[in-house]
Amino acid sequence: MEAKKAFFLRRPFFCGYLSRSRRKEVQLQLLRMMFSATNAIIVILLLVIFILVVSPLLSTTAEVGELSSKTSSSALSLSSSEACCAVMCTTPPTSCCLACSDTSSDREHYLLMTAMEGITHHIMDKHYATNNDKQNMPWLASRAWEGNSHIGNRPAQATYYYDWIRSLVINNGEAVERICEIGMNGGHSAIIFLAATTRFTNKNKNNQDDDGVVSNSSSGIISNKSAKLIMFDLDQYEYSTTAKKYIETMFPGRFTYYPGNSLITLPQWTSNLTKTTATSPNEEEKCDVFSIDGDHSYEGALQDIRNAALATKQGGYIILDDMNPGSGTRKALDTAVLVDKIIGQPKCVENVLIKVGYNDRTDVTNARSLLISWCSAVVL
Repeated sequence: MEAKKAFFLRRPFFCGYLSRSRRKEVQLQLLRMMFSATNAIIVILLLVIFILVVSPLLSTTAEVGELSSKTSSSALSLSSSEACCAVMCTTPPTSCCLACSDTSSDREHYLLMTAMEGITHHIMDKHYATNNDKQNMPWLASRAWEGNSHIGNRPAQATYYYDWIRSLVINNGEAVERICEIGMNGGHSAIIFLAATTRFTNKNKNNQDDDGVVSNSSSGIISNKSAKLIMFDLDQYEYSTTAKKYIETMFPGRFTYYPGNSLITLPQWTSNLTKTTATSPNEEEKCDVFSIDGDHSYEGALQDIRNAALATKQGGYIILDDMNPGSGTRKALDTAVLVDKIIGQPKCVENVLIKVGYNDRTDVTNARSLLISWCSAVVL
């Protein structure tokens, strides 16, 4: 009897008299059942925790998110547009100089550069015929204008200028009405600015828009609200008159030309504006945007910036060419920002490599290379 009792103590009662191998199989099945039961208990506990703790938190987050979307939809929209940057600034390095939403189509850029090519060759064909022209203006020998380069053969800069000022018109409504510029050369930048700020309006049944302009165009007419450009230029080249007439033909009634040294003519223009007080010109008659591409010495460029700032509305913009770091013009900008404090919030695109073809604007194999930089700032 004692032997039989000891036998049952050695084995679980439910194993009975099973063989050793069968007994091991039963024990493994038992372990599996216990493991499955443990997993089921864990799953049930997790579900309870989710229902009691996590679910209310998710509900609260959803409500907050919905409220945020209702109260901050414009901010969300701005963030999504800023997420795509077409041209990053190099100064300051974390800023976007031109958003993707502000860039024009490839076709529009192509047509713009076609217009640039048109005035380039018009001037070359008309003013590089005699030995005197070849001696006085040797850069007209090819479309590259080597030694007197212009924005018209720099697509990266030309399309940037176009989209940049166009974005001011679109984003600020009618804020850009008067553009001023120092330095015409071949007139390329003037065409860029005038083309970018051309506004259109639909006609009424009398073929007349709400500005009173009559046109035979079937696709809309140019509005009187299109920006006008005031040019201050040395008038030093024979082709200056040709460029002026070309621009006036393309944009009738929108281009005014002041020949002579801008260090004299621009302050005179500003002083002749309607006065709100004995010494203060009317802000409404000042420039909304001022482009500077004049004297390239430090002293001359700084004075151009000072004069341009006085001629531009507070909160208006100045855009400057030839701003390579370390140059006299760039040092002038730095002085105007850091010392004079007449302009602020500078944004620069620097050291852009441009291939300028000598004979063909699409052929970069027969071309010269140059690094260019440009900056913009806000008038304080």
